[in-house]
This record gives sequence, structure tokens and C-alpha cells, in this order.
Amino acid sequence: MTDTNRTNEAASISAVSIRELTIDDIDSIAALEAADSQTPWNRNSLLTYFFRDDTVMLVAESGGELIGFCGLLLLTPEAEVLDITVSHTVRNRGIGFRLLHEAMNKGHARGVNVVYLEVRDSNAPARHLYEKLGFEAYGRRPRYYTNPTEDAIVMKHEVTALS
Repeated sequence: MTDTNRTNEAASISAVSIRELTIDDIDSIAALEAADSQTPWNRNSLLTYFFRDDTVMLVAESGGELIGFCGLLLLTPEAEVLDITVSHTVRNRGIGFRLLHEAMNKGHARGVNVVYLEVRDSNAPARHLYEKLGFEAYGRRPRYYTNPTEDAIVMKHEVTALS
């Protein structure tokens, strides 16, 4: 990769903004989920959690296009990552990291000090992302996922104020 390409890629990633999900985003996020998630959320699932007071729902936006989503359910002092999806066209550029990092910061500000999530045993890229954020394997849920049937690795992270 040339220096110019690195500069352009860095600029495009810095142009990504993370913000709270709005009602106007629901259809776009449902479409993103359908296109880019192995276990996609539909419009009704998104709406159900959108209207709850105990969630953090964030989107990543670039150039007016929604390219990522992260949902966190607050069970203070704990939280569970409900879902995280990034468009396949912009994966491995730190967007998932930024989404989850910001969601955990918002959860921490609301009293969360432990975050849990499940991840497919075979999903090495996601597991690597979670480990970079400080998550550690905590347990296993046999045959948790379908299509294909697969174990889930339960991961846990003790949250402090994140920079």
C-alpha cells in the first residue's frame, strides 16, 4: 500500500461518525443487517429495542450512508452486546471497534461495569476485535447458533472509563 493510499484510507475512516440510532435509520439498518449479518435483525427487532429505555443503539455513518450498527442492552451494572454489524465493504477498518468502544463508554456512563457477548466459535475476526477491546472468553454455549449449528463463546469485559 502506498503512502497516498494509507492517507486516503485513514481520511475515509476518520470521516466515519458514530451517533445514536434514530427512527429514520431503522429501514437502512434492517437492510444492512439483511445484507451483512449471518443472523440479521429485522425492522421489528430494531424497533423493539429502539423504543426501550435500557439500550444503547449506535450507527456508523460515512458520506450520508449507514455502514454499521451496534446495540447494547443495559442490565445495570451489567450489559449485553445485542448485535454489531459492519458493511462488508468497509470491514477491517476499525469501524466495529469504534462502535463497540463508544457503546461501552455510553453504558459505563449509565452505570455498567461488566459487558457480556456471544460470538460464533468460528468467527475469528470478531473474536479478535473483542479481544482488542479487552474481552476474554468466559464460557461456552453448546449449539447456540443455527444455520449452521455452532457453539457460542461467551466473552466478558470489565469496563472502566475508556478513552
